[in-house]
Amino acid sequence: MLNASTNTADEPTAQAGVCGVLAGVVSRWPDREAVSDGVESLTYRELDRRSGALAEQLRAAGARRGALVGVCADRGVGLIVALIATLRTGAGYVPLDPGYPGERLRLTVEDAKCVAVAAPGRLAGELAGAAGAFVDLDEPLPAADARTPGTDGDGSVGETPFTGCARVSGQDTAYVIYTSGSTGRPKGVRVSHDNLLRLFTTSAGLFGFDEHGVWSMFHSAAFDFSVWEIYGALLHGGRVHVIPYATTRDPDAMWRLVRDESITMLSQTPTAFAHLTHAAARAGHPPTSLTHVVFGGEALNPAQLAEWAAHYGTDTPELVNMYGITETTVHVTHHRVTDADIHDPHPHGSPIGTPLPDLTLHLLDEHLDPVEDLTVAEIYVSGPGVAQGYLDRPALTAGRFLPDPHRPGGRLYRSGDLAHRTPDGRYHHHGRSDHQIKLRGFRIEPGEIERILLAHPFIHAAAVTLDRTDPAHPQLAAYAVLADATPAAPATHRELHDHLAQHLPPHMIPSTITPLPALPTTPNGKLDPAQLPTPIRAWHDAGPVDGPRDDIEASVAELFTEVLGVQRIGIHDGFFDIGGDSLLAIRLMARVRRVFGLRLQVRALLEAPTVAQLAAVVTETLVAEMDPAELEALLTAEEEHADGSHETAPEKRTA
Repeated sequence: MLNASTNTADEPTAQAGVCGVLAGVVSRWPDREAVSDGVESLTYRELDRRSGALAEQLRAAGARRGALVGVCADRGVGLIVALIATLRTGAGYVPLDPGYPGERLRLTVEDAKCVAVAAPGRLAGELAGAAGAFVDLDEPLPAADARTPGTDGDGSVGETPFTGCARVSGQDTAYVIYTSGSTGRPKGVRVSHDNLLRLFTTSAGLFGFDEHGVWSMFHSAAFDFSVWEIYGALLHGGRVHVIPYATTRDPDAMWRLVRDESITMLSQTPTAFAHLTHAAARAGHPPTSLTHVVFGGEALNPAQLAEWAAHYGTDTPELVNMYGITETTVHVTHHRVTDADIHDPHPHGSPIGTPLPDLTLHLLDEHLDPVEDLTVAEIYVSGPGVAQGYLDRPALTAGRFLPDPHRPGGRLYRSGDLAHRTPDGRYHHHGRSDHQIKLRGFRIEPGEIERILLAHPFIHAAAVTLDRTDPAHPQLAAYAVLADATPAAPATHRELHDHLAQHLPPHMIPSTITPLPALPTTPNGKLDPAQLPTPIRAWHDAGPVDGPRDDIEASVAELFTEVLGVQRIGIHDGFFDIGGDSLLAIRLMARVRRVFGLRLQVRALLEAPTVAQLAAVVTETLVAEMDPAELEALLTAEEEHADGSHETAPEKRTA
């Protein structure tokens, strides 16, 4: 369907762009369900009518070819209607999430110079003055009649659905999605009709799109994953089910929806899917209609899919990892996840597969020269998926969208992401160059630690960050979602620490492992590091511990708690097992020397890392350094005390 209707001519025509394709879909399947949200649904015929009526209002508000319209609609059928209506006017849309702060919405609309903004009436106070006009989406649309574009007098679809659509060219802007900027000012990415349409023509052979697909719209329209979810359905005669925000945050409700709505194409970030996998387990792993689960938005660690694959396999549904960037129109690569990926004992980067057929990935050094296979370098993307640039940000565009030195007239997008290529042409992602942690002289990739954690059966999901609670002493902090029935107990902590120690050098072992019921996510389903709690310094605070047996053990235990910042500690707990590191070891032993007046070095702690062991070393050292006369007097006093105890004991028993 898509191939037959696509027209990417530079000259504007009524058949070019998204609406040209949708006209063909409506003609072929007018009565197929196009969009649903659990409350209402529209057929393609009804979508044509509703979007046509709203398009007339938008035109009256100034929407036209070359302009931009802000769309800030609640998740539901009305959102899809508003997006399609905007495209019918020839304008591009700027999707806005109504859950964002009003000030951010207003600044985005102003930055995009929107001629109009379509939003619920409750947002009029925030947005009405930011654009040329405000279109209230709560107001009822006029009834379709003979004058309504795309309908006959009886309200049915005429011979030419989507009539009245503006003439556009393939290079016209279809949408502008804003992403966060390194300077703190969000930047708008301009994506053309050509960019959007070729995403589906080039990936059709990989997925077999057809009219039977039921696509979930899990993500906010302000997140470019939604472009894949919406148009993957509508451009092929399928159905897109718009999922309420509350459901996206409730894995059990989301799992029920996947089954009840017979979702076939599910798009997820790996973090969100980890929650969904847990929900599937709680439901007893029932069958689904899923044919594909597409991962994107953040790096996938295949080991995270082990639980899912154990019950559902990797073929039905297919598990597909698609690396992508907003600036390159959602997806760039395609990789079918296999059992070998999931159980790879030595993963080296996240497997992202091969480029989509019409794109090229280049791994280039700082001189824009290609690197050899297996060399980690920055990803540059070329091909028709590369967007038009950043809206009204020429300097920023010039710095990221570069001339292709290998193809006259072509462009490269500089991603900032790192990858290596294997000799068979497959790529493995290594995160962003600016996400690397440098700690006490060591360069550390958090993803490597996370992969090791996920390889342990206790761990369902994991994240590793740099804890800066003590600015003078930042430490690696791990957060772990434990598998069902795994207690957050000292034994579990020791087991995980030992597991990490088996695979990682000491400088890569997190100082803390904090158990969480779930990893926090952003509205787009990505891990939200800002919402991670302060690390728990030790799990022992919640359970019983073995207390000190004498004054020296009590003093050593107190020093441990001071240096490590824990509330309680057991005498058999190891310093390095509960957050200690080389720098803290120096601090501890300095205090030991000061309190006991001994010349013990850090080596003593390395050889005797528990409270009991270090207390024994302290005792032995005290004895060794004691004056012989003092030692003789001490031993004599102890013997006399012991003898006195024996003499009085019978009297106590007979009293």
